[in-house]
Amino acid sequence: MITIVFSFFQVPSDATSYTMAAIDGASIILTVEGSASCSDGSCDLEVQKGSVLFLAAGEQLTFNVKSEGLLLMFRAYCQL
Repeated sequence: MITIVFSFFQVPSDATSYTMAAIDGASIILTVEGSASCSDGSCDLEVQKGSVLFLAAGEQLTFNVKSEGLLLMFRAYCQL
């Protein structure tokens, strides 16, 4: 049986970066509030409210917060 999980993370207002840990399944990341640049080591992207990202299984992603105050994102993934 496959379980779909929705989780959210809010980067604290005093943090300048956040690394999303690698997991066994692929993820879809929805940016709800704020903006950031992100990097997986080979590609740099800019995300803002409304951005949607795909993160392959086993990959991690580091976000550098650009907006003042709040970076709120939701991560949907499949637990394998």
